[in-house]
Amino acid sequence: MAKRMISTARTLAGTATLAVAGVVALFLPAVLPVTGLNAATRSFSTDAFESYRTRNFDVKNEDPEMAERVGAALEDALSRPVFDGLLPSVDNLGRVITVMLYPTTERFAASTDLEQSGGGSMAKVSGNKAKATKIVLDASQPGLIESIVPHELAHARFYESDLYHNNVPSWVSEGIAVAAESEDSRNARAALMKRALDSEELAGALELMATENPPNENRSLFYAEAYAAAAGLVNAYGSEKFAEFIAAVRYKSQTDALVDIYGIQPVDLEDLMLEWLEAHVPKDEGGTRADGEPIFIKEGSGIAKAGGNPDQ
Repeated sequence: MAKRMISTARTLAGTATLAVAGVVALFLPAVLPVTGLNAATRSFSTDAFESYRTRNFDVKNEDPEMAERVGAALEDALSRPVFDGLLPSVDNLGRVITVMLYPTTERFAASTDLEQSGGGSMAKVSGNKAKATKIVLDASQPGLIESIVPHELAHARFYESDLYHNNVPSWVSEGIAVAAESEDSRNARAALMKRALDSEELAGALELMATENPPNENRSLFYAEAYAAAAGLVNAYGSEKFAEFIAAVRYKSQTDALVDIYGIQPVDLEDLMLEWLEAHVPKDEGGTRADGEPIFIKEGSGIAKAGGNPDQ
């Protein structure tokens, strides 16, 4: 394939996780940077919440019908393997995870400080081990059942797995969580990534790997690219190799881990991302821009670009 690249221009900064008194939270797209789950800011009381219990979850709620749907969605998502068994299906966690189902965005924000997140997963972390403690959800979000519930549960499942350690890159964690979402949600992310490619806003692999927590305006695109990278590796090399890569980055750089586990460089990861994208963009777009001009990616670190002269 002819290839082309332009230099990386954007810098993303921040932190990937929220740590408060031993609790870590990971969030969905469009979440604003937050400072903590400070009890002093929790102006909304949950005293009136009822409990809807399933085998593995206790859904605290004000809407029994919605709580029943969320409980069923959680159990269904738990029974489904993610990335060919990277996260295996689970029938019984052996304990119950609390799920806070807030009826509105305003109440969700008042209780969690996560004004635009849609959801979050929290865990108690000790060294390189974690135990999921709570999932918080905004019941008013339209993608709650199909995307937010499985996404946040995947974070909780990842915490509980042997894969977790405190050096896991953000794109790996979010890529796994997106893999648990519905097919429609993943396809929507592919469309977002394609638009970013066409407008020359797509981050290269080195930038993706260096990003800990993107600013709010880039978060959805970061999640799309994170999934493209994770899916590209899993599709090309399998889930067992991806597990080896996750273990390797505990002790070495991501670039070194790519070389040691896969024998590839970041630019090769970019190619895998673009191969995944070409396979998932709408059929009328295929591997071309809307104007019919082909996609080119040049070897080297930076931003993947659409169009132009492949020899430049």
